[in-house]
Amino acid sequence: MRAMRFHEFGGPERLREDVIDRPNPGVNEVLIELSATAVNPADWLRVVSPEVGLGVQMPYTPGMDFAGVVREVGSDTVGLQVGDHVYGAEFIGRCGTYAEYAAVPADIVASAPKSIALHEAAAVPLAAMTAWEVLGRNHADIRAGQRVLIQGGAGGTGSFAVQFAKRHGAHVIATSSARNHDLLRSLGADEVVDYQSARWKDAVRAVDAVVDLVGGEAPLSSISLIREGGVLASIVPMPQTVAACKAAVANQNIRLSFVDMSVNRDTAVLEMIARLIDLGELKAVVSGTYPLAQAAQALERSRAGHVSGKLVLTIAALKSSGSRT
Repeated sequence: MRAMRFHEFGGPERLREDVIDRPNPGVNEVLIELSATAVNPADWLRVVSPEVGLGVQMPYTPGMDFAGVVREVGSDTVGLQVGDHVYGAEFIGRCGTYAEYAAVPADIVASAPKSIALHEAAAVPLAAMTAWEVLGRNHADIRAGQRVLIQGGAGGTGSFAVQFAKRHGAHVIATSSARNHDLLRSLGADEVVDYQSARWKDAVRAVDAVVDLVGGEAPLSSISLIREGGVLASIVPMPQTVAACKAAVANQNIRLSFVDMSVNRDTAVLEMIARLIDLGELKAVVSGTYPLAQAAQALERSRAGHVSGKLVLTIAALKSSGSRT
């Protein structure tokens, strides 16, 4: 099969096409013929250097999101059959979806939405699960009537977070560059704020929760906007960020919550998300598609930042009859 792999650490230009053995599904695994995968920042961040990508072994095939058709079922696998249209997200320690086939654990695989093409479904899993998790009871605990600031509302995770927060009944304020304001309003944001404005915080009244999907200075700069008893929930748990935020909320009644999605996969959430998509109550934002052979260009665009929604890599049309691409 074809796969896009790194053979050394560095930038996206080091990604190249290889022909490698097709994997065989192990116990409680399925072999999926991939229709598409999506680009996540981790796909290029993990190969910047050996220090950053601790544990990455070369050659390395990136990619976590997947959508495709089950072609083989391993022993002891229950609930999945050859021909099923499925989607999901691999664990960051395994990756490998920048390829024509992937063998993945059956318990992270869910039925794909029926109302959208598989290449669009590939844009959903990791971003939507992350958005659901960070807004949920264990983290931001968003409830009806609350005022919620979503930092990075136009990104892959942000576009789902805005929609989920609105479903929870919250008053949603989202930050983005000005060019994405119409997109955010179409997703349900009640207020949109240009984070590039020097005085953007002046446009935001006190909020019950900040949902940080950006990292860097964003979480720390948002703390002053959180009212007493509120919460800052972030999906970017960098040690220096965590330490700085803890120091900033010392002696304040503000809760901090940091989400680690590296080991969190929930097929029940994926099934729920698929139902919402099929009901027309949730949508994925895809801002660009690239063939698998142009994965390096997609990674470079991701690395440059300011991508709205998700970038998707389409993989060669599925060869067997009856497949949906």
